Amino acid sequence: HLVDIAHAQPLSHAYTGDARTLLSLIESGTDHGEALLTHSRLTPATYFTTMTMLEVDGVIRSIGGNRWALT
Repeated sequence: HLVDIAHAQPLSHAYTGDARTLLSLIESGTDHGEALLTHSRLTPATYFTTMTMLEVDGVIRSIGGNRWALT
């Protein structure tokens, strides 16, 4: 089945809670890890755990310099 890109929901809608918060920030253009941590208001432990989960799931990738992008 083809996906209608024009009407597709943002990736963040596929996740809940902390993951959704971080994906929403990345989708809106925030890509630096420090900014993601600050704007998400997550604890460092929760931030790192969630980012690791998203990376292992293949949803985000490191683009160097503590910057992140959607895959």
